[in-house]
Amino acid sequence: MFERYSICSPKEMVMERFDIEIANTFKPVYNAGPSMLLPVIVMDHPNGFSKCYWGQPPGWTKKNQ
Repeated sequence: MFERYSICSPKEMVMERFDIEIANTFKPVYNAGPSMLLPVIVMDHPNGFSKCYWGQPPGWTKKNQ
C-alpha cells in the first residue's frame, strides 16, 4: 500500500538540503497521495526535481518487460 505524505518545507530549504535547483513553480504539497503528479529526485537527474505519478500502477495496466 502506498501512503500519503507531505512536502511542507519552503523552496529555499529544500534546495539547500538536497543541493538542487527548483523552478519558481514549486509549491508545498500537504496531502500527497496515490495517482498525483509530484516532485521527485531521481538518479537520472539528481540536480533537480522530475515530475512523477505517485503510487502503484493498477493491475490491469500493461507491464514493461
